[in-house]
Amino acid sequence: MDRNDTFDISRFGKYLLYELKDTARAQGLPVLLTGLAPVMLFLIHLLFSLTVEPEGQTIVWENYSGNMAPFYATAIFTLFFLIFPISRYGKMTDKRNGTQFFMLPVSSAEKFVSALLVSAVVVPVAFMILYFFSDWIIHAAFPGKVISSLAGLFFGTPLTEFNEAGSYYTLNCSPFIFLPIAISMAGLAGAAAFRKNKIFMTIIVCLLLCVTALWATVLAIDNIDTEKWESFLESGMADVTWHGIQFLFAIICAAFAGWKMKKIQL
Repeated sequence: MDRNDTFDISRFGKYLLYELKDTARAQGLPVLLTGLAPVMLFLIHLLFSLTVEPEGQTIVWENYSGNMAPFYATAIFTLFFLIFPISRYGKMTDKRNGTQFFMLPVSSAEKFVSALLVSAVVVPVAFMILYFFSDWIIHAAFPGKVISSLAGLFFGTPLTEFNEAGSYYTLNCSPFIFLPIAISMAGLAGAAAFRKNKIFMTIIVCLLLCVTALWATVLAIDNIDTEKWESFLESGMADVTWHGIQFLFAIICAAFAGWKMKKIQL
C-alpha cells in the first residue's frame, strides 16, 4: 500500500482492522477490568453490609441500588470515555513513540476516521455492553439485594424530572448527563492538543468548560420568565437542547483533533 492523501476504502478497512487488533492487545485488559467494575463494587458493598445490623440491611441495599450504583457508573463512564482516547492516541505527539503512528502507509484522513470509530463508537459501545451486562449478572444473581439493573434505570429515566410533591425539578444521576461521544471527542482532542500531562490538562479544560456552561446557564435562567422556564422543562426540550449542545461540542472537538493530527510535526 502506498501512502497518499486520498481515502481508500480497501486500505482503510485493513488499517481499521489493524487498529482494532492493536487496541485489543494494548488496552484490552484495562477495558475488561473496568467493564467488570459492577462486580467488584458489589463485592465491596457486600463486605461492608456484613458490618451492618440485620435491620439495616434493607437501607444499605436500597441506597446501593438507588444512589451508589448510578453514581459509580456516572463517574466511571465519564472518566473512561475521556481517558481511553488519550491512552490510545496520546502517543501521536510523542517524539519517541509517535513516529510509528505517522509513518504507517495510510492517509491522515484514514487515521482520523479510524481514531473516531475506535474512540467514539467501537470501544465505548463494547465497554457499555460489558458494564451493563456485568451489572445485570449481579442483579440476576442477587435480586434481593440489587433491586434494579442500571440499564433499566438509565434508559428508562429522563435527565430532568419534575417532583410533584415538592414542586421542583431534579437532575437525575446518569452516565448520559454527558454524552459518550462528546466525552470521547474531548479526550481525542486532548490527545492531539497537549504534549505532556494530557489527562490532567484535558480534565482541567473540561472542568473549566463545564463551569463556564453552568455560569452561562444560571445567567440565562435569571433572565428568563419562571413560567416560560418551567414550560421549557416540562416540554422535554431541556434534554434535547443539552444533548444538541454536546453534539455540537463533539463535532468541534473532532474537527480540531483531525486538524491537529494533520498538522502535528514530531
